[in-house]
Amino acid sequence: MDLATQIRVDEAVTLVFGLITLSIAALWIPREGIPWIPKRMQTWSILLAGALTLAYLLGFIQSRATIPILIFFLACFLYTKTNWDPSLPKVMSLFILLLSFGLIAHRVQGFSNPLFIINWIIKEDAAPYTRSLNLDKPLVAIFILGFTHRLLSTQKEWVAMLKFTLPITLVLALSVTALSWKLGMIRYEFKLTFHYLVWAWSYLFFTCMAEEALFRGFIQKHLMRFYAPARNGHWLALIYSSIIFGLAHYQGSTEQVIILCLAGLGYGWIYLRTKSIEACILSHFLLNSFHFIFFTYPALSASGL
Repeated sequence: MDLATQIRVDEAVTLVFGLITLSIAALWIPREGIPWIPKRMQTWSILLAGALTLAYLLGFIQSRATIPILIFFLACFLYTKTNWDPSLPKVMSLFILLLSFGLIAHRVQGFSNPLFIINWIIKEDAAPYTRSLNLDKPLVAIFILGFTHRLLSTQKEWVAMLKFTLPITLVLALSVTALSWKLGMIRYEFKLTFHYLVWAWSYLFFTCMAEEALFRGFIQKHLMRFYAPARNGHWLALIYSSIIFGLAHYQGSTEQVIILCLAGLGYGWIYLRTKSIEACILSHFLLNSFHFIFFTYPALSASGL
């Protein structure tokens, strides 16, 4: 069935999720980039406030979601205030982890995430693909990256990141694809159409960035600090964060968890080498784009196995 008959977008969805997209993109705008905005009022926070206000007025967010959002915001803000109390980061880390997992798993009440793609069968032998546009998940990316992680800011940093990440991602994509093929989950099915752009936008901004912010930019980063005194502690941090990443995606398929653990090892190794969350986001996005364009997506249906 063609994607055009399965997509659900109206003016309200366009306004709210357009603002959320701009808010995420604005994370990379320097504080001094717009002279008339005070330095402490970063562009992303203004756009996010507008998006959440509009989402509330249009019914995408209910009143009961406001308290978790405020707690998450304050936890990430206080996490950086080590000069106030050295114990603050440890305490706030617990709140950040709990709320991040709750938001990513859609367990925090009060969000009405509209269905965006409904039972799209990309190829005849593929399992139906349904996707929501999430308001809860992007908050993980915005707050963690906006408050707790250094982002690339110079052309030199971006060029160095790309030179390292692109060849490693190609090797990772081929490895994950080979394993997926061996496990009988995909077949070669080339498809490069306008539909890819629709999928790419929703996947990059509403899934990929949030997952990398949490699993690499927060969990792996903290595990690396925790295991720093231990011999080969960085490898322990990489392995544990990759396992957590795979298990967090468990939906009844052990094969899927194995594949995602392998992908997590790749993203984690890139983070270990670069300390760049942008490198992980890019690798994650490109690997899944490779899967979408060249192979069965999301996976073979039961009848196609």
